[in-house]
Amino acid sequence: MKHVFYFLGLLPLIYEMSVVANPKRYFDFKNRIKKAGKFDNMTTNQKAYSVFSLYYLLFAFIGLFSFNWFAFVVLIGISFIPKVNVVIMWIDSVISFLILLFILLNAYHFKIDTFAVVRSFF
Repeated sequence: MKHVFYFLGLLPLIYEMSVVANPKRYFDFKNRIKKAGKFDNMTTNQKAYSVFSLYYLLFAFIGLFSFNWFAFVVLIGISFIPKVNVVIMWIDSVISFLILLFILLNAYHFKIDTFAVVRSFF
């Protein structure tokens, strides 16, 4: 089951990589979704993006029950930063990409207890 969960974690990683590559496109797309308002007023691509966003959110919350729970808390925490312009959205995507990459590598290779590392600083 662990393999399936982290394999499905590749989708958010690919998404964040595409946002890093072209942040202006995603920023404009998100603004059009906000203007559309209700789900019925959205185009097919906007509906698909909304469903994927729910998948990403579900993936992050299920990750709280894993060994990497502290990294998932950080990932969820930075999602609350308002993306008011393209630069902030790009920085958020770079950080999210690095966190997701760390989560995937930590699950199989590093096996670092991130909470213990953070706790050792205090």
